[in-house]
Amino acid sequence: IRPYRDIETVLQDRKTAILMDNNVLASNHGLQQLEKIVDLGCKVDFNQGLDSRLVTDEVARLLSKIKWIRFIRFAC
Repeated sequence: IRPYRDIETVLQDRKTAILMDNNVLASNHGLQQLEKIVDLGCKVDFNQGLDSRLVTDEVARLLSKIKWIRFIRFAC
């Protein structure tokens, strides 16, 4: 998995984003981007669903801090 862009580059001046990265939980870069999303206070939706197999207690705490556009989506 290679990083493509930083969330700040994707967001620019927007406060909401629909993201299509279903592997965001599979890399340290992805988890860092989630932390930035929390810090920026923007609303997001991971349109293709997050991999539920990769959710640890630590990841669950991080996900609970995110502002979701509608709801969190998980893939099985």
